[in-house]
This record gives sequence, structure tokens and C-alpha cells, in this order.
Amino acid sequence: MKKTFSDMKVEIQKLQVKLNTINTEKENWFAKRNEYSQQIRAEIAKIKESTKNRNMLTYAVHEEKKKRDELNNVITEKMKEAKAVQKQQKGTEQIERKFTNPEELKRQIIGLEKKIETEGFSFDKEKQIMKTINTLRKQYEEAKKRAQEKGKVRDLTKDIWTLKKQANEKHYAVQETAKESQKQHETLIAESRKIVELRKAEKEAHQKFMELKKQFNDMNRQLRTAIGEIKEAKSVIEEQWHKKQKHAEEEKDKKLAEKVKTVEEKLKSGGKVKLTMEDLIVFQGMK
Repeated sequence: MKKTFSDMKVEIQKLQVKLNTINTEKENWFAKRNEYSQQIRAEIAKIKESTKNRNMLTYAVHEEKKKRDELNNVITEKMKEAKAVQKQQKGTEQIERKFTNPEELKRQIIGLEKKIETEGFSFDKEKQIMKTINTLRKQYEEAKKRAQEKGKVRDLTKDIWTLKKQANEKHYAVQETAKESQKQHETLIAESRKIVELRKAEKEAHQKFMELKKQFNDMNRQLRTAIGEIKEAKSVIEEQWHKKQKHAEEEKDKKLAEKVKTVEEKLKSGGKVKLTMEDLIVFQGMK
């Protein structure tokens, strides 16, 4: 069934309404896709910053561990040294029990030497005292050595305690920095997952936009075709109307010419001619 001009107008109006609806929906999905794209760019910037922070923290952990291990190595060496000194002390434990203070031995030596100088002893007695002095001197050297070793052990123990404290502080710093690094790493994972979800949403929005864009283009072509058809139909209608008008004018002129001819014949017939009002109007009109 051939479409009428009115049908064409109604079809065009419907197509225009549908086209506007599709265009609005299409632009909405386009805006959503751009919004997702902006969010993705923002998340990527966050990831770059988080990656930078995590890498800095990881490097800090590495350096702190290195310092901590160096301190532990020094502690180990000092503990070995302290054990070696303590082992050496075992050979002089008897002397330490007998004479704990080297200064006391020294005073005894000085006292005996002074007696030899100031008091007159027999040869045998002086020889006996000298033997005692030599024994005390030997004990004094051993006791002094033992005291030095004890002092060295105390110093080593003090150093070890200080180093252990520093190592513990480094260890604590390593743990805290490692925790912060782990937090940054977990943030990276969360942000990466968020980007995956955003990219999925962006892709869906883009696909929807492309579908609607295709529908829009197809509908737009239909509309252009319909407009072309109605223009063509309008042109045909106008041409037909002009033909009808021309035919009507020709028929009118033909009838008028016939009437004029009739009037002229009446006039040519001679005699008294009675012209009607219509005859006069036609004759006057032709003139």
C-alpha cells in the first residue's frame, strides 16, 4: 500500500522523536565512558605514587636490615672476644681467689722492700724475704693481668649491650618500615583491582555508546531517506497541482474564447441584437 503524504509526515515525526531519544542516551553513555576514563587516569596516578612510596620503603628496609646485620656481626665478634678473654681467666682463678686486688699486693711488696732497706736482717732472713717479694711480684703481675682482663670483659659487655640496643632499634625500625611497605603494597593491589573494575565498566560504556551510535546513524539515514521521499512526494504533488491549475486555466480560456466567439457572431449577424449581462462581461473581459 502506497504511503500518503500525511503518513510520511507522521513517520518523519516518529523518526525524529526516536532519533532524539537515542542521541540523548548515546551522549549519556559517552559521558559515562569519559568519567570512567578520568577515574582510571586518577587511579593510575595514585598507583605511580604508591609504587614510588613502596619502592622507597623497600629500599629503606633493605638499608636498615643491612645496618642491623652489620651490628649483629660486630656483636658476634665482640662476644667471641669476651669468651676468649674469659677462657684465659680460668688459668688465674686461684690467684684471683687469693689476691683479688693487685694494689694490695703492690703495697705488700713495697712494705717488704722497705723493711729490707731499713731493718738489718740476716742473710738467710733477707733471702727468704726476697723470695716472698718475688712470689708477690709474680702474683701481682698475674693479678694485674687478671684485673685488666676483667676490665676488658666489662668493656666488651658494655659495648655488646649498647650494640644490642642499637640492633634492636634497627630491628624495630625494619619491622615498622616493612609494615608500612606492606600497607603500600596492599594499597597497590586494591588500586589495581579498582582499575580492572573501572576498565571493565569503561569498556561496557564504550560498547553501549558504539551500539547507540550505530542505531543513531542508521536512524539518521532512515530519517534522511524519509525526508528525501517526502520532498520528492511534495515535488510530485506540487507538479500535479501546477498541471491541474494550468489545465484549469486553459479550459477557462477555451470556454471564454468560445463565449467571445458567440458574442462576436451575435454582433456580426446584424439587426437588433440583445446581449445578456454575461455577454457584455465576457466581451469586456476579452478586451
